[in-house]
Amino acid sequence: MYILFNKTLQIAPLLVIACLWGCSVSDESSEESNDAGTGLDAGNADSDAGPDAGDVDDAGDSQNDGGPEYDPCWSVMDAALPEGVSLNGVWGSGLDDVFAAGGIREDSDGGIKTAIMHFNGTSWSRMDIPDIPGFIHFIQGNSSGRVCTLSSSGYLMIFDGTKWNVSTTGLSGNDNRSDFVDFFYINDDDVYLTRALGFYIQLYHYNGEAWISPLDSGSLWGIWASNGNDVYVAAGRAGLHHYDGADWSLIQIPDAVAIDVWGSSKENVYVIAPVDMDNNALLHFNGFSWDIVTEQIPLKHKPIRISGSDQDDVYVHGVVYEVDGSVGIAQESIVYHYDGNKCSKMRIPQSWIIMNIWAASEGEAFAVGYDREDEKARIFRYSCGQ
Repeated sequence: MYILFNKTLQIAPLLVIACLWGCSVSDESSEESNDAGTGLDAGNADSDAGPDAGDVDDAGDSQNDGGPEYDPCWSVMDAALPEGVSLNGVWGSGLDDVFAAGGIREDSDGGIKTAIMHFNGTSWSRMDIPDIPGFIHFIQGNSSGRVCTLSSSGYLMIFDGTKWNVSTTGLSGNDNRSDFVDFFYINDDDVYLTRALGFYIQLYHYNGEAWISPLDSGSLWGIWASNGNDVYVAAGRAGLHHYDGADWSLIQIPDAVAIDVWGSSKENVYVIAPVDMDNNALLHFNGFSWDIVTEQIPLKHKPIRISGSDQDDVYVHGVVYEVDGSVGIAQESIVYHYDGNKCSKMRIPQSWIIMNIWAASEGEAFAVGYDREDEKARIFRYSCGQ
């Protein structure tokens, strides 16, 4: 998920990504190893992953002179965004109920406050939320209609369908840049997040009473769950940690380094994993074994994130950063889409920086970020109904 604020990324997570290949960080685990996944031939792009496994269609490259500048299905929404707002996260329950979250600089001293926009299917409006410092790093809801955010200052806000209520997580961050890496909200008493601690990343779980650390620190990255009894954590070279409601186990991914995970069910789980110094692989787990979708997503676009709506509607996106002192400055975005048959690079204008994508359904998605040409926030929409 790795959502950012206002064009910058804290360098520590980038260093940990680099360390996946260049450092000897241990991913040893005392958990029982799950042998599922040993069927992956990570070096074989001709794996039986389905039609065109291992192949990426680059026809969507905006540098390709053989087509239009960008896919006309992508557009900038008329959101009437307030001045000074930056958007980092997006989530919705449907096409008429979409939330975009981030922060806004409203005072002369440059202080940042959280901000949330809402789309009702017709127009966007700014929501009335508690006044807390920092920016919203993550936003996610569940099927019961509740929505939760995590801010850089360490606060959770929960929307009950009528109003936003705030509580502290007890895991304070930084008002301007956060060391929170990923976040997953199942319900008010079941929340997960990962947080960078130097060259290690720790998993935290809120169980309704307190925050606990159920796993040893290490390379613990993206989080996804179908429910509270089916939780996955990308664990670098170790593979995937899985929680079944009672115990944690390890699902191995031979010759791969898992950095993000997303799925629609326990029989349909995707992982993004660097396979060498140049490329990422998109891998699929059917509950028993792994297949390769593609090994040709450039590693330079990082952090890399996966999202989707179903098995045949998966987005992989990332951002290229240029290091400037203690932060990385966003330079370019990349978006790939997997339709169940082929993984294709999508055409987007080079000035668009996409921080996060929420897939509503096949052919329908919302994204947030900004345009480098004027440095102002944007809400993007992909609409090519099938």
